[in-house]
Amino acid sequence: MKQRCGWWLTGFLLCAVPVIPILGEGSGSGDGKMYWVDRKTDKIQRANLDGGGAEDLVTEVGDPVDLALDLDGGKIYWADRKTDKIQRANLDGSGAEDLVMGLGDPVDLAMDPGGDKMYWTDRKKGRIQRANLDGSGMEDLVRGLKGPYGLALDPGGGKMYWMDRKTGSIQRANLDGSGVEDLITELVSPVGLALDPGGGKMYWMDRKTGRIQRANLDGSGVEDLITGLVSPVGLAMDLVGGKMYWTDWGMGRIKRADLDGSGVETLVTTTTMGSLREPTNWPRRPAYLVLDLVGGKMYWTAVSGMISIGSSGTEMIQRANLDGSGVEDLVTGLKRPYGLALARSGL
Repeated sequence: MKQRCGWWLTGFLLCAVPVIPILGEGSGSGDGKMYWVDRKTDKIQRANLDGGGAEDLVTEVGDPVDLALDLDGGKIYWADRKTDKIQRANLDGSGAEDLVMGLGDPVDLAMDPGGDKMYWTDRKKGRIQRANLDGSGMEDLVRGLKGPYGLALDPGGGKMYWMDRKTGSIQRANLDGSGVEDLITELVSPVGLALDPGGGKMYWMDRKTGRIQRANLDGSGVEDLITGLVSPVGLAMDLVGGKMYWTDWGMGRIKRADLDGSGVETLVTTTTMGSLREPTNWPRRPAYLVLDLVGGKMYWTAVSGMISIGSSGTEMIQRANLDGSGVEDLVTGLKRPYGLALARSGL
């Protein structure tokens, strides 16, 4: 089982967005681990799902921006924007190694479980690339892109999808890079691309227009599902239950709705926004969201101030039941938590 937390760039904010990170093994909500990166302290960390046993796994990394778990292989992978490397280690943080070096700006690390491949975008060089999981066999798949980000894989359909922040488009190609298609154009600030191959749909958020939208996988039938958002950050899908969950950092809320946008519910509400001119007064608000459908929980990072800046140690990871009840503070004293990935027992 492989999980991936992607990230995207819009304006001046760097934000990690988990893409359909659903747990599949084990039962209950306390018999596993959660992993995250703290970009302020340059660490990769983990804790038990109840917040206990927090530990540093890998320290003194340059600027980790992406996190991917290979639970079958017992590895954790990440991209480092400062050193322009892709690296990995064992799930306990031991055995760290460089896999791919000399990249321009590697982000959007995504795993192909069946093909034993990892994919990423190189934003500076305008490329999508891939390699074997040990870093060998690196290939340029798509070149000449303006601002690729938000890479999402559909291995069963043999396709990869991505957004281009400079052209405001969503594109796709075959997994070998052939057959590039422009699916949707003239978007404003699309982020958080999530695929529903079984339903034939793709979902995304638009930060500047405050919308959640979807379309068919071929780009047809674009629909506005949710409007009036202030600053949407995290999008997580429960495809089996027919629900989508999202965070609106600007409003300090977590909401959910049916996949067609109906039945909107407010699940978690934090304090009001406060003064934007006084960052120390900004309350912590939910940002990056993941679902534990087996344990019936949702987990999120709660951050204050501008998401790209972080704070001086007041950020945290929280969780609640999927209906929003039972909010708990799990890990406190964090500085700039990015991304969040969950794993079950035996790790």
